[in-house]
Amino acid sequence: MNTDKAWKKWGQKDPYYSVLTDSKFRNQNLNQEAKKEFFVSGDEWMQQIYQHIRTFVKAEFAPTLALDFGCGTGRITLALAKMVEKVVGIDISEDMLEEATKNATEHQQISLGASQTIIFQHCRHTNLILYILL
Repeated sequence: MNTDKAWKKWGQKDPYYSVLTDSKFRNQNLNQEAKKEFFVSGDEWMQQIYQHIRTFVKAEFAPTLALDFGCGTGRITLALAKMVEKVVGIDISEDMLEEATKNATEHQQISLGASQTIIFQHCRHTNLILYILL
């Protein structure tokens, strides 16, 4: 199975559902309420991750930069933008990136791209989170 091709296909076909497989996130069912719930789940997930890190790794954990590798539609990217100064999101799927770009219009601290070049352009700090890798 070629995962790059699969993610590109999901990005075209049903981008939100490919991130959270609940029927309410299918294109034909996606409304403003469901979309809000989608992004709230990202906020909640990142709060849980931060709490675990602060409890078990480093109590004063406070990165300034985050990398969301496989950012999809921006569910975690937008959550991270509330927690750090700068977020870099990359994804193999241009369609996913297009959705993430639409979702991130109010967040100036988010940079999105499809290649490793964006990482080297923006990731110059020592505090870096490499989040979900599928």
